[in-house]
Amino acid sequence: MSRLHAGEPLEWATSQFSGIDLGDARLEKRTIHVAAAMAGRPGVSIPRLFVKWGETKAAYNLFAHPSATPRPSNTPIVSKSARLSAHPGSSCCWKTPRTARGRATSRCPVGPIGTGAEGLQGFQLHTTLAVAWSHEPWQ
Repeated sequence: MSRLHAGEPLEWATSQFSGIDLGDARLEKRTIHVAAAMAGRPGVSIPRLFVKWGETKAAYNLFAHPSATPRPSNTPIVSKSARLSAHPGSSCCWKTPRTARGRATSRCPVGPIGTGAEGLQGFQLHTTLAVAWSHEPWQ
């Protein structure tokens, strides 16, 4: 499977997530580790990204941690997307769909989504597409 970024996955993840503030240096290091694994093997499920079960569990624990949210104040990649959008010839678009799942398991923790009144369990997936194009005319 091809990568959607330039450079090595760890270099890319470090450039995107350096400066993240989760209140715990171990979580910040884990964020870079998980992002590098995902960047190196896009489309692969979390349990298949890692050889050791402990690494898989650590990734799920990261996602379940209360401070691991896509708040703009603690996510450097959001501010980088905003800076990229400010340049002519580039655009960033994002969407945060709610993904409904069944019941939570230890391997796939989920929580209430929507208003909670419907009893739906799932998670929100925040995706961003950054596009840059040349100003040269088509040939």
